[in-house]
Amino acid sequence: MSGGSQSVLQAVLQEDERVLWSGRPRALAYVMGSAVLTLPLGILAVVSAATWTAGVGLQQFPPWARIVLLVVLVFAAHMLVLRPLLGIRLARRTHYAVTNRRALVVCDAWGRRVQQLHHDEGTLIVVPGPALGKIQFGRTAASSADILLLGRAAIPGFYGLPDLEPPLAALRSVRGDLPQAT
Repeated sequence: MSGGSQSVLQAVLQEDERVLWSGRPRALAYVMGSAVLTLPLGILAVVSAATWTAGVGLQQFPPWARIVLLVVLVFAAHMLVLRPLLGIRLARRTHYAVTNRRALVVCDAWGRRVQQLHHDEGTLIVVPGPALGKIQFGRTAASSADILLLGRAAIPGFYGLPDLEPPLAALRSVRGDLPQAT
């Protein structure tokens, strides 16, 4: 555990709680999951704005159409630039931990936010992959719309992990019923 990660985690640990494993997501892997949706939407918005205004000066559009165009372009900028940059910032400030009592996601961006994951309830969903591995702590999202709107908050877990075996080994030592990573 690095010094910065250790101090962030130490600040949220309860009395007599000890860290069995801690890690951090890879920034680009953390962002790639949402980029599958946001990049095509951003590109679609830019293409729509470009075809809508093709060969026509903006002065020829009525004020309401200019406002709609501005909203579409702001949406495109958000999807293509802002969301990935914010995702990288969040990933760099996110810390994962498995303790002798609980699993934690601590995000130390814009005020510390701690998400306690219930590793002792339900089924863990393990999805291995090179730098894109994830461990989801059950399915808490009510619908696909929740996942689209809330992103990773809809299904809590550890995302963007290069190696799933260390956190699974820590979870196995606490929980006892987990299979080996595949």
